[in-house]
Amino acid sequence: MDYLAQLGAGPTSLAVDVGGTFIKWAVLDGEGNLHQASRYPTPRGDNPAESVANAVAEIAEIARRENPEIAVIGMTIPGTVDPVAGIGIYSENLGWRNAPIRQMVEDRTGALVTLIHDVRAAGNAEVHLGAAAGYREVAVVPIGTGISAALNSGGAPVDARGYAGEIGHLRVTAEPIACQCGGVGCLEAFASAAGIVRRYAALTGTEPVRGADVVTERARAGDPIAQRVWDEALDGLAFACAALCATTAPEVIVFAGGLSEEGGDFLDQIRERLAPQVTVVPMPALVTSTFRSAAGLVGAALAARSAWSAHN
Repeated sequence: MDYLAQLGAGPTSLAVDVGGTFIKWAVLDGEGNLHQASRYPTPRGDNPAESVANAVAEIAEIARRENPEIAVIGMTIPGTVDPVAGIGIYSENLGWRNAPIRQMVEDRTGALVTLIHDVRAAGNAEVHLGAAAGYREVAVVPIGTGISAALNSGGAPVDARGYAGEIGHLRVTAEPIACQCGGVGCLEAFASAAGIVRRYAALTGTEPVRGADVVTERARAGDPIAQRVWDEALDGLAFACAALCATTAPEVIVFAGGLSEEGGDFLDQIRERLAPQVTVVPMPALVTSTFRSAAGLVGAALAARSAWSAHN
């Protein structure tokens, strides 16, 4: 059997990574093997928090058919998160504010639930088990439906009341490109997967394509508008990384998410743009995620294991 990660012996748990398009989930068995990865379409509705809580409850029911002993769920969600109170403070992609997600899932599953920001979960996975292992100053930057950064300083995660690392809302262009946060020119508005799709549709006057990978494929095939969109995304990402370097001086920046695997020489293209902007602090190493799109799941499993240890 293929395992996403191996965490060592402990209680059987459920890892759930809630994204804008899919909810990914996997079982962490008693021997510490994270496996049985699957995904479930992220539901939409008038009450998105309730819809997601119901979906996670259904996932737990499915997982318990073969693993009835599951008693703890590690769950990631996007947006601004209060992990202590278990509240999704704000998610622009899923559309909730001050939602008591942890309590809602606990009520539906009877499990001990721990809630963590999706990017911080991915960051924990890379710091403890992946590409950033051994580093103390780290930035993990997943590029997906949104963009954020998980930061570690002095070997410890930087949380800042749940707000640290919101680089997706740095204004990185003078162009008045609207962002869903209400701002303009935000990195997320044109360098996230969703932003790339919207930007390409706006510049071509066509219907949105099915995903950002279509745009990058067209760029490689010589489509000049697709190449412009991809270049703008890379320029914005490099600018945001330069801001991270100036403020947090990471030893390494770990890129995760599907877009970091696009464009063939993604790291070289970012490095070429970033190096001239990093003049005072050391240039960080640039690497891609060990766990790729499963980083959030591995981080959710780590959170579940930690929550169980704290509870017992």
